[in-house]
Amino acid sequence: MPESFRTRAYALVYGTGPPWVVPAPRDAATVVLLRDGDAGLEAFLMRRPLTMAFAPGMHVFPGGAVDDDDASVELDLDADSIFAAPLVFAAIRETWEECGVRLEPRALKPWTHWVTPEVESRRFDTRFFAAQLPHGQEARVITDETDHAEWLTPSRALAEHAADRMPMLAPTTTTLRELADFETAEAALLSAQHRTIRPLIPRPFPVGNGEIEWHLCDARDGSIVDSDYAEPRGSEVRGTRRSR
Repeated sequence: MPESFRTRAYALVYGTGPPWVVPAPRDAATVVLLRDGDAGLEAFLMRRPLTMAFAPGMHVFPGGAVDDDDASVELDLDADSIFAAPLVFAAIRETWEECGVRLEPRALKPWTHWVTPEVESRRFDTRFFAAQLPHGQEARVITDETDHAEWLTPSRALAEHAADRMPMLAPTTTTLRELADFETAEAALLSAQHRTIRPLIPRPFPVGNGEIEWHLCDARDGSIVDSDYAEPRGSEVRGTRRSR
């Protein structure tokens, strides 16, 4: 984690150093695009160029922020859909714009929900959907917001990440670890209806010696979801850039 982020964390926890005003997060949607490959279940991952403002150099799923126009679109959604129509449309729009895949609203299954840590200067409140690659369509690089993309099994992607060859943010690696339990896209999507989805946010906490430790929390009430969560390794703003 960049030193400036640690300074902000101490400001939030202990009130020391320069004060830090936490930016409000912007609504966003991400699509975990799945298919059945020769080696089993595969996910589509895209690498962000180093010139990008968000997650430069990082491998991510297709997605982006909700635009004002997304709220004006009417969609035919399931009555029990837990994510609002603008988020669903943003997910569909971003997937089409970034990799040329056209998804139907009902193909999107809510998977998880992450909020950017409060030490970041650029924050998102992101809902993750899972969807199977439609028959006859192909995901490809069609935008300058991606300089490389590929289909990988979750285990292979995690191995590449562990070897420092595929930098990723925590929501991406966590999602891949969850997907590694499934052999097919159908099995993963069927499991989505049984998932408990709550907004997750990494937060710093004080420890007795004046230091801090990180826990994964429910963003609604601050309760700790995972007490063993490590300090975030990546940054949505800095990505793999060493200085900025």
